[in-house]
Amino acid sequence: VLLHADDYSKNFRVATVAFVAIIGIEMILNYNDEQDLIEGVGALQQMAMHDGLTGVYNRMAFNERIDTLPRQANVGFIHFDVNNLKQANDEFGHAEGDQLIKLAANGIDESFKSMGLCYRYGGDEFTVITENYNAEKIKECMGNLRLYMALINKEELLHVRLSMACGYAHYSLAEDTDIFKTFERADARMYENKRGMKELAQRLGG
Repeated sequence: VLLHADDYSKNFRVATVAFVAIIGIEMILNYNDEQDLIEGVGALQQMAMHDGLTGVYNRMAFNERIDTLPRQANVGFIHFDVNNLKQANDEFGHAEGDQLIKLAANGIDESFKSMGLCYRYGGDEFTVITENYNAEKIKECMGNLRLYMALINKEELLHVRLSMACGYAHYSLAEDTDIFKTFERADARMYENKRGMKELAQRLGG
């Protein structure tokens, strides 16, 4: 279920930051000077904004970034959903599922780094936020990602195939009342792509 970024309670953000602060409080208390303290606070901020499993930016960072994005046509989202996670977890264990997610995140982050930062939106979904939207450039980056996935699958680093559905959209004054509507359109297109992939797989399997 899609929720607007503004719908997430401030209490959740405060609790997450507090949790990270508790983890690092002893480290900070041991610092001897102001510079070390500043560096320690910076390290905690980085921890709070990054996904622990994959190392890419997390949902909190996504929420903060989307709130500051300009309403311009060059701003857009490339949204991904990783396939086969349930199969990986159910048939081969959660370590396999974690490896699938990590490899997917690495592929997206590397393939799209020229366009923008990668965020783990949640579970098996990732988003690249770009302020340099260009459909042809996205297709080029998708080609790099497909090559990466082909190499992973050829090397059989997983028991399941690494594949992803993808959808993208850029801000439109005519269609979007706010920037999150742009993200919703990218998400809807991703699900269209996912349905098409499933239908194709069913036809080939039949």
